[in-house]
Amino acid sequence: MLFRVLGRVGVGTGMAEHEVHEVRGPVARGLLTLLVLEEGRPVTPARLVSSLWDDPPEAARRNTASHVTELRRQLATCLPEAAERLRTVSGPEGTSYRLDVEPDELDATLLRDLVVRGTTALRAGNAGQAVEPLERAVALWGGPLGWECAVSTELRRRFDAFDDLYATARERLVEARLALGGNTELVPEIHAILARDPLRESAWGLLVRALRGRGEAAGTFAAHTRPIPGPTAPGDAAGGRAAHGGGVFIPRARLSPEGPTHRIPQPRKH
Repeated sequence: MLFRVLGRVGVGTGMAEHEVHEVRGPVARGLLTLLVLEEGRPVTPARLVSSLWDDPPEAARRNTASHVTELRRQLATCLPEAAERLRTVSGPEGTSYRLDVEPDELDATLLRDLVVRGTTALRAGNAGQAVEPLERAVALWGGPLGWECAVSTELRRRFDAFDDLYATARERLVEARLALGGNTELVPEIHAILARDPLRESAWGLLVRALRGRGEAAGTFAAHTRPIPGPTAPGDAAGGRAAHGGGVFIPRARLSPEGPTHRIPQPRKH
């Protein structure tokens, strides 16, 4: 079983996206997303409300238990054993809710752990051992967190770390394949990473390495000084002129063949 919040929100029986049974409704999706990100820690009703709404309606405060009941009902429809994992618990702060799960049953936690495993192997010089967990991490991504969810600004701030983590997984996979002898066949994947974040210096470093591996001096120089389109001026069509008359160039001095090591989000302490 795998609780999924990376892209479509729901529960599945495997890694493939088509195996996801979706949860319906923004409140149910937001609640499941919060519980997954809490990794089994109890969530109080007050925390639930503040995580799903910036300015919660009075009905939200009164109906917390009803929202949990509705999520449990939907999980039972998706996968009966999934509903049993949503527990109501009592503690010093009163009633709370938690998912009774293992780390590898939460896609966001599994993504982080796979990237850690792959990165550890890569930094130890075992590129071959790094490929499998990094491939699994990349395959696990179904899209950004928060898809059609009720979510507060406070909770949304936690989502950005996973976008960066996905980009890091893709970069480390390219790095492992470069270490195993790959070169220019990896360029399209590096370009795809840069299309998402043109100022990601570590990806530029990988592009330089891939081109240099085939001795493409001209391509390597171009990669060092590639223009990044600036923001389009208001009213311009997509792809029109840049607002400030040109793009931004990445100077050669700022690029490192290894690129910076991105921080991997760590689990929140209990």
